[in-house]
Amino acid sequence: MKALEEAGIEADFVGGTSIGAIMGTCLALDLPAERISTAVHKAFLLHPKGNITGDYNFIPLVSLIKGKRTREAMAQAIENATGANIDAEDTWKTFFVIASDFSTNGEVVLDKGNLARNVIASYAVPGALPPVFIGGHLMFDGGMFNNFPVDVMARLGARQIIGVDLMIEDGRVFDIDQIPGTIAHLRDKLRSWDMQRYRLPTVPETMLNSSFISSVSKQKAMRKFVDLLFQPRIEQVGLLQWKRYDEVVAAGYNHAKQVLAAESEDKLRAFR
Repeated sequence: MKALEEAGIEADFVGGTSIGAIMGTCLALDLPAERISTAVHKAFLLHPKGNITGDYNFIPLVSLIKGKRTREAMAQAIENATGANIDAEDTWKTFFVIASDFSTNGEVVLDKGNLARNVIASYAVPGALPPVFIGGHLMFDGGMFNNFPVDVMARLGARQIIGVDLMIEDGRVFDIDQIPGTIAHLRDKLRSWDMQRYRLPTVPETMLNSSFISSVSKQKAMRKFVDLLFQPRIEQVGLLQWKRYDEVVAAGYNHAKQVLAAESEDKLRAFR
């Protein structure tokens, strides 16, 4: 978003799924890039109770994580940006998020009603975070059905579409033959990241990844709807590694600068 801002490109219609719904909210509220960085850093890294996804359920009857911290952070971030607990219809730019409706077994476009509730529903990973109820329907993370909703954007009438696709096509390969024992794994976890041998996903990360598998298969095909595509490589960063936020932001910014520099001025002019 910072690179686009520097290139004089401003989106007027925003959509996203899961973490894309969170970042899309910032863009839909028309916040400048530097303010977005500050707001997201505050909401997800400076929570007063620590790790924003660290409030685990002692007895996980519905989800491993209580989700109270993420709900509070999302609602507070929106209120800080707007001064109120607004609805999706009140964003400065037209905005939608995708959620998975377990009541109908399909994806749903959320563009009305409480903004924080919609975004929280879009990233409520099944088993990891509790579901959100909207109109009696059980909503989970939209990534289960559509993790790259550029097709929805096209269907809703957008002419020039900019897409940010985080899918890693070459996957992740491990150089171990079997899962280590509990003690060995725990010792490895206590080492610094660059010294760890196993680097296995945690239970919440495994649930996050597995929930996206069905939509990843069609994600590549969705690129046909995109006129300007960004694919920053962040494959070495786990989905819940909030402490590597600055590293991820830098990777996205540097990638976007390279993509924009490689495009012709005539093509970029169509987005301005």
